[in-house]
Amino acid sequence: MIRMSDELLNQPQRISFIFIARSQVFLPALDKSTRSTLMHNIIKFNPYTASELEDILKARVEEAFYEGVVGSEVISMVADIASETGDARYALELLWRAAKYAELEGKRKIELEHVRKAASDIHPFVRIEVLRNLLLHEKILLLAIARALKAVDSAYVTMGEVEEIYKILCEEFSEKPRRHTQLWEYVQNLRNLGLIKTAVTTVKRKGRSTKIGLIEVPIETVEREVLALIWRDKSE
Repeated sequence: MIRMSDELLNQPQRISFIFIARSQVFLPALDKSTRSTLMHNIIKFNPYTASELEDILKARVEEAFYEGVVGSEVISMVADIASETGDARYALELLWRAAKYAELEGKRKIELEHVRKAASDIHPFVRIEVLRNLLLHEKILLLAIARALKAVDSAYVTMGEVEEIYKILCEEFSEKPRRHTQLWEYVQNLRNLGLIKTAVTTVKRKGRSTKIGLIEVPIETVEREVLALIWRDKSE
């Protein structure tokens, strides 16, 4: 097909070809003449950033939802999750699934927890074995993160907010709280295991601050599973 223009060498060229591919890995397998024809102009589109995904989602929200149904925090959270792959289709599917959860629950607005449930549908929650292998205080800290997020209804909470609830939980479980440096190591481990997500922000007059979130896991699931494991550890 790409040789059709060869038959019209002395005539006006009115045929152009545009080929779209997800990657260029197949190009070396083509013969030289075909590569020469196809590779005159290659335009590479990078994965969407979180900011670009937000713009796409906002445009779709205006077309598909009534005003006030989808808040800015929900859009930001969906964009944040989808930015890991830069896939706009994934972002739109997340929003659609979150809307379905809100509809099933009879809610008039999509909530952050609906987004977490939607994300866990696509990427199921981590195996229970991973939670079982956590240290006791890592489990308590993870429970504190879940409860801190539940209390503020936000995509992220600060390390300080988590530590306050962690200390309360330590009293509840008759455990001596770990120091801040040790808790920070626990946070890094939980992040590396994919259980939480962290982001560093700069706050005026306060310097840098770490935000912690449960992005792809429903809070109620974390709270239920981790609480059961903590009581199991305490009873052994």
